[in-house]
Amino acid sequence: MTDEELIDIVLTSKSIKDSEAAFSELYNRYFYFVYDLLRTLGVSKNNCEDLIQDIFLKVYRNLHKFKRNKKFFPWFYSVVKNEGLKFIKKNRKNIVKSIDQEKEFLTLSTRVSQEDVTSIITIRQIIESLDIEEREIVFLRYYQDMKVEDIARILKISERKVYYILSNFKSLLIEKFK
Repeated sequence: MTDEELIDIVLTSKSIKDSEAAFSELYNRYFYFVYDLLRTLGVSKNNCEDLIQDIFLKVYRNLHKFKRNKKFFPWFYSVVKNEGLKFIKKNRKNIVKSIDQEKEFLTLSTRVSQEDVTSIITIRQIIESLDIEEREIVFLRYYQDMKVEDIARILKISERKVYYILSNFKSLLIEKFK
């Protein structure tokens, strides 16, 4: 079932059970996407769970504003991004710092070589050095495997700009890993 079909059920079903099941499906479908985006934007692991709940509550309360002749994902993405950025602005002290990420990766390092952990930390630091729009583009391309055309449409920027930012990101990686 598509996102848009699930939304139709949420908005039009006379059965609360069917409506809740449809929204639960949307929640399950996008939970990890929201988590990954918030982490990429810099929200700490500890704050993600509550923020995710707040975001999905906002989505649910505002579904009636979604234009049903459009695709759900761009609308959803803008809600998630805006709520994430609002949280970051209000809670600067809760933003992930490289040292926190390093500790997090070191706890995962039992299954990963030290060289891989070091590479992951370096890539995360490079991503942290990017501005928000650049982080979004890298996230959507490399974490979500989206096409450049889709990224440009969702972020309402030109494809050329997406290619340019991705090219710069690749150059940073190449320079760092020479």
